[in-house]
Amino acid sequence: MKPRQNMEQYLDGVSGILNALTQEFGNYPFDEFALIEIPRDLAQKAGFNAAGVQGFVMANHRAFDTPDVKYILNFFGHEFAHQWFPHRVALKTPPGLYMEEVLAEYGGLRVVEILAGANAAERYRRTGFEYDPIYSALEYFKLVGAGNDQPLSNLTSSLEHRNIGINKGFLVFDMLSREIGREKFQRILPKYHAPIRL
Repeated sequence: MKPRQNMEQYLDGVSGILNALTQEFGNYPFDEFALIEIPRDLAQKAGFNAAGVQGFVMANHRAFDTPDVKYILNFFGHEFAHQWFPHRVALKTPPGLYMEEVLAEYGGLRVVEILAGANAAERYRRTGFEYDPIYSALEYFKLVGAGNDQPLSNLTSSLEHRNIGINKGFLVFDMLSREIGREKFQRILPKYHAPIRL
């Protein structure tokens, strides 16, 4: 919507995010990918900061105003992961409500670890990625401390359960991946991909 001096470097960073996700989730499922800038007020009126549709992601203009894409690695990592979940793999619910969001947040974590390093990923897990610290073990334990917790297989459509699911769920996938081994987990997950029949 306006010229930006760092756009070439920014788009290189965007490509790096997509490459990291293909390492985790397998081949990119569509022929093209587009990143669309939306005025923030319009995005908020429509009820989103970013939204992934088959083959493109819409994001409010503030996501393009950062001096470096590193500030939004987890944000775009999450949103870009939606190209796989649910647009390539839709999970049957219930159980499994919010699992697409959980896997997208796991994608955000893996993007941070691959592109920003193990220390950044450790901070993300513990207290949240410092540039956008929404989800973390800290936030999950705040929910537990307030008496709010549910098994991941027993979540309803409430905002509270969404927060429980994402904060707990991405850590579960991360622990499973580390227990199995990153490379083995990366080989396993794409095998369960089945293109959606529209």
